[in-house]
Amino acid sequence: MTNTGSVYTWGCGSDGQCGHGTLRDAARPKLVENLVGKTIVDVKCGHNFTMVMTSSHEVFAWGNNTYGQLGNNGNGKNSLPVQVIINSSARVASVACAHFHCILWMQVTEPVRATNSAGSIRPVSAIRAKGKGEAVDEQTAAAKKSLLDASERLAPLLETYKEKKENCFKVLEREKEIREKALADILALA
Repeated sequence: MTNTGSVYTWGCGSDGQCGHGTLRDAARPKLVENLVGKTIVDVKCGHNFTMVMTSSHEVFAWGNNTYGQLGNNGNGKNSLPVQVIINSSARVASVACAHFHCILWMQVTEPVRATNSAGSIRPVSAIRAKGKGEAVDEQTAAAKKSLLDASERLAPLLETYKEKKENCFKVLEREKEIREKALADILALA
């Protein structure tokens, strides 16, 4: 990425991750022409895919899309930048990529509105005062509850995995003992 917001890529292009409209490798830096006219402020890379954020908080991605990591409601390779589909009134503040997934940090730019049981629309805050002036982030509380629920569902699976792993190690140890005894018997005969 240049100081003027242009992006140059090179290297392996087998999944279109260079963004040049081809699945060929690029031996030296080449401008990603489909981003000309946009000021790129952030670039991230995952496993054979690339993602950028513009100064106007748009997000574009290209390359491997096996798991939908380009965020364009598809899973085919894209050798040119495609805009990530974001269904939110919030704007993208930051992006991150890992092996086969991405994360967008969103910044709310307008008040969130909710409908109550009577159908009335009212503004709400993600942070609401509770009890003795404590501020409780309702989204964080919901996320924690979701993680605890998932943890409770996964705990039995983890125990089963641990048991199977222990049994596997016991079998491997027993097989090692049998091999060592067989080798000792063979050497004794020689």
